Amino acid sequence: MPNLRTMSNLNGEDIRITAEDVLEVQPHRFMVEASQIGLDHFPKQIQTNMGNGNPFMFEHGQEILVNGEIAGYRYYQKFGCITLNIYND
Repeated sequence: MPNLRTMSNLNGEDIRITAEDVLEVQPHRFMVEASQIGLDHFPKQIQTNMGNGNPFMFEHGQEILVNGEIAGYRYYQKFGCITLNIYND
C-alpha cells in the first residue's frame, strides 16, 4: 500500500505535474518514473495543468502489478479522461 500524503518531492517542495514531465504512451495515457519527478511517496492526489486541470486521484485497487509485485500506481484525472501511471523505480 502506498504512503498517501500531500504531494511533495524529496526536498519537501510541492510538485505540479505538467505534460513536459511525463511521456504520453497512448492517447490520454501518460507515464513517468517516480524518481524523474522526485517522489519519495505516492500521494492521494497530484496537481496538474494537464487535461481539464483537475488533479490526478489515486484510488485503492489501482496498483500496477508485474509478476505479482507492485510496480507502480495508476492515477485518474478527476472528472477527466486521462490517466497517469507512476512507476516505482
